[in-house]
Amino acid sequence: LEANRWYFPYWIRQLIEQLKLTRNDRGIWECDSSLSQKAENLSYQDMVQLAEEAGFRHTLWQIGESIADLFEAIIDISPDTHQWPDPGTPDWMDLTRRWKAGRPKG
Repeated sequence: LEANRWYFPYWIRQLIEQLKLTRNDRGIWECDSSLSQKAENLSYQDMVQLAEEAGFRHTLWQIGESIADLFEAIIDISPDTHQWPDPGTPDWMDLTRRWKAGRPKG
């Protein structure tokens, strides 16, 4: 774990650098060439288009809802967590309702 803690700052800087988008001479957004290669040489625009066609944004909302439901279930079966959060803060059901009310339609 100590080695992981030491290496993490270097690794995350490299990752963030790799994930940065840049504009080419024509003003079109491009991703790192290594990411394009991993995506079978798709351009950034191609990746975005495929994600939109596949409903990827909606899928991410569904994953988020599933995670919230999982946390709620864990809280329900863990007696130690029944004291959380403080009385002045929203409970898990309220947070779940808020989350579901804010999700995109479709």
